Amino acid sequence: MSLRKKRREIQRLVDAFEAEASRFHDLSFSTYLLIQDIAPVGRKFAKPNHTIMLWQYYGKVRPHQDNNVLLKNLQESDLQWGIRGAQVSSFGVIEGAACRLFARMAKRAGNLFNQKEAQQIKLRVLEEMLDAERDESSKPTGVMNDNVLAIWLNYLLFHISQTNPGREKVNKIEPDPFTLSLLVLEQLLTEPTIAKSDRSLSRVENINFEVALSFPGEKRAYVSKVAEKLRSALGTDSVFYDYDFQSQLACPNLGSVIS
Repeated sequence: MSLRKKRREIQRLVDAFEAEASRFHDLSFSTYLLIQDIAPVGRKFAKPNHTIMLWQYYGKVRPHQDNNVLLKNLQESDLQWGIRGAQVSSFGVIEGAACRLFARMAKRAGNLFNQKEAQQIKLRVLEEMLDAERDESSKPTGVMNDNVLAIWLNYLLFHISQTNPGREKVNKIEPDPFTLSLLVLEQLLTEPTIAKSDRSLSRVENINFEVALSFPGEKRAYVSKVAEKLRSALGTDSVFYDYDFQSQLACPNLGSVIS
């Protein structure tokens, strides 16, 4: 069943994540990279925490030459932590007292995606790296974790890469994972597709808005409903609501565009 047929479940998750986001849990989501042959940077993780492998870039595999090594590494690996010999391994770390609660809720959110949608998320996360490494003599090889928690965390990172390019590469992800999940779920409720989708095709600088909506993040669920009512009454390009112009709002010098 596709996302478009799961509106009720998405709404239930919106309500659940909104309740937790309003409690302002001291919870953080960060990514941690391990790079082959480079000593890991010493870092202490807060307790309790929940750590999960998100993806790995194994490296270039030459046909008929490296396959046996790859097979051996697969056989000797604890796949919970990925494949031995990978050049780069990315882990997601949830830290704070509510990490187990978030993990349970995030797994339910990850189950929103059917097999095809989950595959789209995997491809989007690794495709840029694999394309950069591709050549005629070898095949760049990467792997994504199929665990539903990893799928949800990877989707959060993908969402950030679309709305705020570059921020997904920062070690500590903001906002907190409950609030970020709420924002992503609200977007899925409006646009149930795995892509950035602007509601308006007009340029922000060319529109004379009648209404502009400004609000704290924890009020987004309510404001999104207000925005929908205003669009119906006034027309899409009469209302400034940030989610309607995601790609444009990701550009530099934003202040000069919408001032």
